[in-house]
Amino acid sequence: MKTSDFLGRLKDLDGRVSITAFGNPDPDAIASAFALGKVFDHYGLDFGYLFESQINRPENQLLVNYLGMSIDLLGQQGFDGYEQVALIDCNPDRVSEEWRKNLRSELDKKLFSVQDHHPVAEDKLEKLKTGSAFIDIRPELGACSTILAECISESELEFDGPTATGLFYGLHSDTNGLLRSFTTYDVEQLRNYVEYIDMEALKDIVGGLMTSETFKVIHRVTDEDFCEVRGTYKFANAGTLTSKTSSAIPQVADFLLKEEGIEGIVVAGIDLDNNIVLGSVRYSGSRYTAEQIAAKIAKGVGSGGGHVEMGGFQIQPGVLSDTINRESTQNALIESVKERFFNVVGKKLEK
Repeated sequence: MKTSDFLGRLKDLDGRVSITAFGNPDPDAIASAFALGKVFDHYGLDFGYLFESQINRPENQLLVNYLGMSIDLLGQQGFDGYEQVALIDCNPDRVSEEWRKNLRSELDKKLFSVQDHHPVAEDKLEKLKTGSAFIDIRPELGACSTILAECISESELEFDGPTATGLFYGLHSDTNGLLRSFTTYDVEQLRNYVEYIDMEALKDIVGGLMTSETFKVIHRVTDEDFCEVRGTYKFANAGTLTSKTSSAIPQVADFLLKEEGIEGIVVAGIDLDNNIVLGSVRYSGSRYTAEQIAAKIAKGVGSGGGHVEMGGFQIQPGVLSDTINRESTQNALIESVKERFFNVVGKKLEK
């Protein structure tokens, strides 16, 4: 479907719309959601931002503050108060049935649109397209921000500083500063708004310092007792975390991939606030993609995905809160994730 079809649907849309991102929203998701909100506002629609997870990474919070976004959390109330749901930088296939079992029926009924650049299996994509929702999934693009830049342009809205700055940061983040997985079309759309980017604000956001939690996790995983290397692959145990400190995991994964001789890294820890195992994947080789590694690690027990060189996963252990607080349980969970990772990349421990 074309963006013009999407914009045409907005003219007759009734009810409040939830702009929703699943998983841990990154700059691309945040910027894309903000830009979609600008489009909805242009068409006189009532909308709100409803994200699955809190935004904890310092640079992401700086972006939210700069954009002036007010984001609510998707909790047990589901999509109450909303008649329509617009998924951004994610699609229904990106979230496991276990995570969405209480929301699936409501989501299917209220789904208005999906705009994403993450890959989805062909059979599931075809199933999505049989419904009434607008589906625009373009895995060839470097960022979802490119899709929303197209929406801004075709809706004849004028780019402003916050929108242009957010979209550029989303593209910059997902393509590692236009060093990976970008297309000529990403650049073509960038040309439409590059002159409006607030470079001073961008420097403040991108230059956000690492938190003390990040340095604590880095200090931990540099201890040989908490990491293991097999060939060119490394697994690091980040230990126990909270919903706030778990934001350190992606930063630590970025840091560890710089180690000489390492092409694949997984950093995993246990978020005791939410009783889940979280992990980030970084990969610089050519045999796999980070998305494939993350998805296979979480297969059957959670959800995982990402891009060619960066990915993430969440695993639900299925144990009670008092059980997950036991050191023996934590060790077993991390050991299981570690072996899943090494099995995926062909480094299964020989007995």
